[in-house]
Amino acid sequence: MRRGIGGRLATALTAVAIALSGASAVAAPAAAPAGEVVVFDDAYSAVAGLVAGRQVVAVGEVHELAGGARATSALAHFRDELLPSLLPGMSDLIVETWVSTGRCGKAETAAVAEVAETTRRPDTTESEIVGVLRRAKEGGARPHVLEIDCHDYQSLTDEKTGQVDYVRLLTLVTEGLQKQILLALAAPGAGQGKAVFVYGGALHNDVFPRRELAAFSFAKALERRTRGRYLELDLYVPEYIEADKALVAQPWYPRYLRAVRPGKVVRVKRSASSYIVLFPRGASPSPSPSPSPSPSPSPS
Repeated sequence: MRRGIGGRLATALTAVAIALSGASAVAAPAAAPAGEVVVFDDAYSAVAGLVAGRQVVAVGEVHELAGGARATSALAHFRDELLPSLLPGMSDLIVETWVSTGRCGKAETAAVAEVAETTRRPDTTESEIVGVLRRAKEGGARPHVLEIDCHDYQSLTDEKTGQVDYVRLLTLVTEGLQKQILLALAAPGAGQGKAVFVYGGALHNDVFPRRELAAFSFAKALERRTRGRYLELDLYVPEYIEADKALVAQPWYPRYLRAVRPGKVVRVKRSASSYIVLFPRGASPSPSPSPSPSPSPSPS
């Protein structure tokens, strides 16, 4: 029996960042010129003018970690403050997660358990993902998640160590996301004034990736595919990034600190196709929604 998206969710990006980039909560992008820094009253005002005319909008986040700073997650901000207003211009929403079905034996069980332990995502993340997918579907967008089969699980296990091969995992996620995006772009009726949105960690969407991670960003390929109508939109929660030495060393960070005001949203321009939106500090986590039936991972 196929389980819905409410089953065991596995996310990869933080695990890869830890494996390849030290203890940072996210693999910080390569430094880019710090462009304009603008303060807004709300998140939608910060992004509304950026998404118009785009074919692909790749939203990235710094993940919330269990036991870490207490603040409303970027995913919850996206669900509550951005998604309702973005839906009229959204054809598809692809979320960087997959459903563990339990049909692939020990390889699946071991991989999912190790990734969950490494990523340290709090229990609330699953319900937030479910809420995002449900709202997208109810709003007329086609929701998608990654498809991981038994062969994929087998390939994730390093034969020598018996542990997850995080380079292979990163490759698998990159290829899976790009495949879903290209399929959505090629679907009947694609375009027509609507964009394909993808939501995941702030890594695969990088317009300015670090050299050692450049092969794992789909940004350049999609910029070519869309003839420049691609947008990297990173959503940062200040409490999640302030201890990240790699991120706070970026050229834009001092300018953000000078511009930030209590209760305001700050937008940083890195290029015409790369922006960062930082939410206000001190936003309390929202209570978890009551359990409800989970949607199917495939659009219908």
